[in-house]
Amino acid sequence: MRTLLLIISVLFILPCNAKPYTINASEALSYQLGQQQVTAIMTEIYQPLNIVPEVIFLPSYRGLKNVDQGLLDAEGGRVDVVMTTYKNVIKIPTPIAQSQLAIFCLKPHSCQVNLKDPILRIHGNLIAEHYCAKKDLSCTAVQNDVSAFQALVKEQANILLANSVFPSGSLCTAGIKKVYIKLLHAKPHRIYHYVHQRHVKLVSALDASIKALHHSGKLQALIDTLLQSFAKCGGEVIKLPQSLPIVQSQ
Repeated sequence: MRTLLLIISVLFILPCNAKPYTINASEALSYQLGQQQVTAIMTEIYQPLNIVPEVIFLPSYRGLKNVDQGLLDAEGGRVDVVMTTYKNVIKIPTPIAQSQLAIFCLKPHSCQVNLKDPILRIHGNLIAEHYCAKKDLSCTAVQNDVSAFQALVKEQANILLANSVFPSGSLCTAGIKKVYIKLLHAKPHRIYHYVHQRHVKLVSALDASIKALHHSGKLQALIDTLLQSFAKCGGEVIKLPQSLPIVQSQ
């Protein structure tokens, strides 16, 4: 009953003729399936609030700045570690999902980080950027997931450091049939939705909506669509045993 009252109360917060409710998402999700699934997730979250959001895909720092300044209404999904400098946003308490940093490679013996070898990361993946800086790794940013895997095919680098969830959705587009993945020995990151502080009245209803989507299984089903997409085009993701990923160069 409490959840129903929270959602009903939100229906009166935004007038029918209000300007579009805009949500920022990372431009790195440039491949079609990634954008479709992010938009579908946001649509499901806001549906009980009678809000049809417009998802805008921008470069990470520009998008986050626009949300913090109130030019956009919300941030699709980020982890706490990259949100500490943005003071005008409010985190929805229940996470949307969780993800873990992983290294992707095309040959199993290549899934080991060497401090002198170039490492690819996707421009806009702030978790990977933070990790590279913390570990003092030689990381090169590429435009998006598809470009990253194509660079591996061309042997411009041996490994890609990325989110364990989303890159698999771009493998078919990249023309790859088999990829290896090794999860890093770090705790999974919880991914949260954020709104600009002017939407503080939406927080309780959004939290209730996310909880309900977890309970129904709809949220996981949308995420699984990304995870299973590679298999639909005949591809295979092979998980390698975890081990210490950093190897000092001789």
